[in-house]
Amino acid sequence: RIEKSQIAFIQREDNKPKESLKEYPVIGLTYGTPTLLNLVAGYYVDDFGLKLSGAYWGGIEGIQANLSLKLLDTQSFLVDISGVGGAVQTRGTGNGYSLWSSGAWSTNHWTYAGIGFDFNYSGFFFELDAVTGNFPNPIALPYQMGFVERFN
Repeated sequence: RIEKSQIAFIQREDNKPKESLKEYPVIGLTYGTPTLLNLVAGYYVDDFGLKLSGAYWGGIEGIQANLSLKLLDTQSFLVDISGVGGAVQTRGTGNGYSLWSSGAWSTNHWTYAGIGFDFNYSGFFFELDAVTGNFPNPIALPYQMGFVERFN
């Protein structure tokens, strides 16, 4: 007969949620602010990350920087909050309309800063920011969505 005190607890290793690496790069492509189609590159260390996004497309150019604090980080899911800042410049009159003003973009240069929230689930990326800057609307809510691979 086996006594209860003689029974050892065995834990299955394959059922544990996989933790993310502490340091890893990210790279991807998003649609949204600052230049409609953006290249994204960044690096995360421990609980913090730095991402740059933007591009130059002739009539529009821009860059945005995010200094992020991780709220949740697993192998397939990342949630963080960020301080964001960026700049957008447009040239010509055929650049469409801005979510930051009520008129067409025409030889404008805008800078902005604020806070952002983003999540990444297995590469699918969505970010929403609340920013203010030197554009006609007092507050804007720019976003990005696309695919950003985390090499963790």
